[in-house]
Amino acid sequence: MPPKYQPDRYYIRHLPNKRTHLFTAIQFACLVILVLVKVTPASIALPIFVLLLIVVRKVMNKIFTENELEILDDRLPEFVKRKKADEKKKKGVPTTASGAGKSVTAVTDR
Repeated sequence: MPPKYQPDRYYIRHLPNKRTHLFTAIQFACLVILVLVKVTPASIALPIFVLLLIVVRKVMNKIFTENELEILDDRLPEFVKRKKADEKKKKGVPTTASGAGKSVTAVTDR
């Protein structure tokens, strides 16, 4: 999909689509596994599978960089991140994920 047709979201402006889709696919796979375990007789083991999500998160630290995870899975609401990025853009400061000092290239050509 051309960038001009995509919604103006913080993670879309700062990450390639492939990385965003990979993150979403991992989340969806975890959801499917949890639902399948819940509806089968193995549902007694559901708490164990929920604990395994911690392991999945640690593996995601190996797949994605710290900045990518911060952009994709941050607790700040979308409008707060966008406002901070726009303020930095007006001042001429390179855009970062949360001021961690690591610069993330912003996609501005639309």
